Amino acid sequence: GVVPRTLFMPTDHVGTPLGTSSPVATLPGRPNPSHVGTWPGAVRKNCATAPRVGEVCVPGGAYWMGNVVALGQGANSGDRSRLVILSPFYVDETEMTVATFRAMNGTVGQFWAGKEGCATGDYCTITPHPGPNEGLPATCVDWPHARAICTSQGKDLLSEAQFEYLASGLAGQPYVWGTDVPQCGYTVFERGGYGAYSNYSQDCVHVPGNAPDCDAGIPVGGLGFGGPLPPRSGSRDRLTIALPGWTGTVFDLAGNVAEYTLDKWNLETGPCWARPGIYVNPVCDDPSATERTNRGGEWASDASFVLAAVRDWTGVDVVSAEVGFRCARPSD
Repeated sequence: GVVPRTLFMPTDHVGTPLGTSSPVATLPGRPNPSHVGTWPGAVRKNCATAPRVGEVCVPGGAYWMGNVVALGQGANSGDRSRLVILSPFYVDETEMTVATFRAMNGTVGQFWAGKEGCATGDYCTITPHPGPNEGLPATCVDWPHARAICTSQGKDLLSEAQFEYLASGLAGQPYVWGTDVPQCGYTVFERGGYGAYSNYSQDCVHVPGNAPDCDAGIPVGGLGFGGPLPPRSGSRDRLTIALPGWTGTVFDLAGNVAEYTLDKWNLETGPCWARPGIYVNPVCDDPSATERTNRGGEWASDASFVLAAVRDWTGVDVVSAEVGFRCARPSD
């Protein structure tokens, strides 16, 4: 008495309830032909032209943004999944460095304070004049000035969806390298433990027993114990993308410094991220929101914060020694 029927559930209806008011129509027999592998949104699309020097082409395609492994982590965990389609784009290989920021006449929110690390400002990387920090990621720049540096090049900041696409290995993975729990050396994290960051983990940095006493306020020079490292310092914090015509590697996608995104901060239950259906090149621009989202974890965070799906936010006029940025642009 079994009668085979087929119910076709198209990918474009992901997250959208069907059949709640009346049953969805079925077709007689078993599926024929199969629709597996035919959804256009999943097709990986190459960039139109070769990337510029210092850029990497990121193919367009689809992935699951959000990951249940991030449940309970971060300011808003990023554990709710949604299906996202992205167009191909170009992204800078590394986070913006102090040297590049200086060469582009970037406006500084706060210079390095000239001390060892007793205050948060001691971990800002940009100095008034060229010095030993030129190869470090540029930090303590507010969101508007970071974006201005990108737009001056005909680029912009990454969107949240673009960043997580990269940080999850283009495949919704927990980390850019896969599922292995981060270890010291994989990426730049757990480098706190002194002065302003004395309550943060120092598992991946050595703070000597004879470190200067913060209460003395001695300007001993140097960035301090902990802080970010030069780009490419992590052994596994990188994504190599091989496409017909060009191959490139994007570095520092899970740690070192968190990165500003284009998006305004919204809870996952807010208007930007709670709607049903497919998300195509999403950017949250909720007019009621005032903060901006940053992604990627940073040098003082623990392993949970370098999960690709974890989200955080920064006030638009706030500067932070933990947050930097990189630039991207759409494919022509």
